[in-house]
Amino acid sequence: MRLSDPPKGRNGWTLRLIAEKVVELEIAPRVSYQTIRHTLKKQDNAAQSSILYHSSEIERRVRRMHGHVYDPKIPVIAMDEQPVRLFKETRTPIPATRPQARRVDYEYERAGVANIFMFSCPLGCWRRVSVRERKTKMDWAFEIKILLEVDYPDAQKIRLVCDNLNVHSLGALHETFESEVVRALSRRLEIIPTPKHGSGLNIAENELSTLTVQCVRGVRFGTIEELRVAVEAWAAACNANKKRVDGQFTIEKARIKLKILYPKIVM
Repeated sequence: MRLSDPPKGRNGWTLRLIAEKVVELEIAPRVSYQTIRHTLKKQDNAAQSSILYHSSEIERRVRRMHGHVYDPKIPVIAMDEQPVRLFKETRTPIPATRPQARRVDYEYERAGVANIFMFSCPLGCWRRVSVRERKTKMDWAFEIKILLEVDYPDAQKIRLVCDNLNVHSLGALHETFESEVVRALSRRLEIIPTPKHGSGLNIAENELSTLTVQCVRGVRFGTIEELRVAVEAWAAACNANKKRVDGQFTIEKARIKLKILYPKIVM
């Protein structure tokens, strides 16, 4: 009924219209719109439980990864990207003085876009930030190579939590490197994608949000090199202070908060 055309003069079905139609079709002698609402809600929940069951399984897996005890041989690394627009100053800003703050002219010149790659190990109090001109499969592949060969050369395997994008796949390694290099890298890499519409499970998003607030927001970077120097200094200071991510949304809390996503077994 909800997929059929509504009555003339209406742009869509409402709960009251559906209730009137049920009585008109003699499906029930009398029914209220609240009964229709509860019936539709149960049907939607039943459909969502079958569709989102796989997402809940992935969610539990991602949270279980972040809840493990830190193992330097098998670290859990979260990664994410973020574009940043570059602006050049058309006039030299006036430095701040005692009576006045730093003054910047409202005019600026667009200087393109850069992309920030964030790699974070929440259990190891470590993060690395790099800046590239683009966000392509080749850029991602080179960042993964640096992660495996430079950042964690002694790790047996790296569990990489990342968004479910077509760029984040082993195919990017095949398109960038030779087969011998791809085999060596793929043996030590396990990609764990976040569920669809569940990228908030990626702790690297929290790190990027903190980086934006503390380092990027309100600052005009004219070149990629200026942005790179700033974000690398931010990451070095955080690593020196052993800044860690204190995740409060545990698996136990997720089972309560997101109980609608889990299948219900009726005995």
